[in-house]
Amino acid sequence: MTTKTNKFQKKAREAWREIGKKTRVKLLDFLMEKPGSSSYEMAKQLGFTPAGIKHHLDILVEHGKVRKTVHLLGNKGIVNYFIGKGDFQDFYLSDIEQIGWRNRQRLQLYLKKYDNFLITSKKSRANDRNCVIRTSITLLKDENGFFVRLPENIVNFYGLNDSDAVIEQVIDLLPYPEIIISITHPKQAEMINLE
Repeated sequence: MTTKTNKFQKKAREAWREIGKKTRVKLLDFLMEKPGSSSYEMAKQLGFTPAGIKHHLDILVEHGKVRKTVHLLGNKGIVNYFIGKGDFQDFYLSDIEQIGWRNRQRLQLYLKKYDNFLITSKKSRANDRNCVIRTSITLLKDENGFFVRLPENIVNFYGLNDSDAVIEQVIDLLPYPEIIISITHPKQAEMINLE
């Protein structure tokens, strides 16, 4: 009986994979016609749920088929998708073994002010209220440790590619693990001290 169940499960997984491939092809076709669309627009036009579309878009982004940009529209963060590999920078996180996060875990990135952002595993209303933009990211691991792949526009906004930037990481374990990244630029610090 288990052999029949295993064969059935295998066929079911293959069928779901095929449906997933077809959905991703539809998404790629849609983005060829309407680059810069949001997941909501795609879901509405293609007849899927926004959550289902987001799942497939995340896979396409992870494999470099689609890139996403995050920008502000008033007080709201908007994520748009385009065909092609986006420019990303790997941002390594230190000493996070104590948190218990694992490779390929989905995390939330809360963009707060111009000088700090927050990475956490859980969505929170308090963080939603106090952030400019929230987006999903994937925690990855290689021989150098854990890192997140940040879109180029976020890297540029915070000046993370500035060699003079001082980046401080604070791990807060209560009520749930989160990492607060603070960025100080010596030139900005001088300007603030002059005022």
